[in-house]
Amino acid sequence: MEQSLLGLSGKVALVTGGAAGIGRGCAMMLARAGCNIAIADLDKKGAEKTAREIHGMARRSAAVEVDVRKPESIAKMLEETVKALGRLDICINNVGGLTGHRPTAFLDATPAFFEDVINNNLRATYWCCHAEAKSFIARGVGGSIINISSLAGIRAVQGLSPYGAAKAGIINLTQNLALELAPYGIRVNAIAPATTGTEKMTERMAKGDFKAVEEANPMKRLASPEDMGGAAVYLASALASYVTGHTIVVDGGVSLTTPRPAP
Repeated sequence: MEQSLLGLSGKVALVTGGAAGIGRGCAMMLARAGCNIAIADLDKKGAEKTAREIHGMARRSAAVEVDVRKPESIAKMLEETVKALGRLDICINNVGGLTGHRPTAFLDATPAFFEDVINNNLRATYWCCHAEAKSFIARGVGGSIINISSLAGIRAVQGLSPYGAAKAGIINLTQNLALELAPYGIRVNAIAPATTGTEKMTERMAKGDFKAVEEANPMKRLASPEDMGGAAVYLASALASYVTGHTIVVDGGVSLTTPRPAP
């Protein structure tokens, strides 16, 4: 009954950065909802591991190596996905992050911090959307594009000015593309996560910081990657067939509280 309502059985979803973290959470939840999944990641071995797990759920899967900073690599990713799984219906553009940088005060920010974060977040998402939309249109099908933004793109977080600017840009990009691509049957939405308990985040945060972030949240816990996956399932599904241009904030209510420094 649930899968019938969702309308996702047999659909193919492509998830960038799907080897771990929020991308993996989205991939696993979409697979549970009936999708076959292409895991695209710079970490090919990690992508293969996640793809094997999805295959173990009686879903078809594929692992694709991609560097989303390079348009030619994005194009190859789409070609390989359609070749391996026969179609493409849903694209989750998840790659992002601080690219190895630490939170840095605006007055101390370097050109490398700014350029790396903008390229890996806003620029990569822009060109992924561009190629995905062209792929949908060329094959004469509609589709769903879901971009991963951040709560930092909606409210200020100290030390994350380039990241916040990039993620705010993704929200505006999502709105513009929803308007331009609607005539082609392509819906474009975004998810804005709060601090999420991914492997990288838990490694970066000291135990005391981790507890402080949990206590600051009205729900008294960090988000899980699967929380973001649940939002992705909704946005990709038939239940959201009239939803486009929106950003769903998945934050346990923390955006209702006062701003806080970055963890």
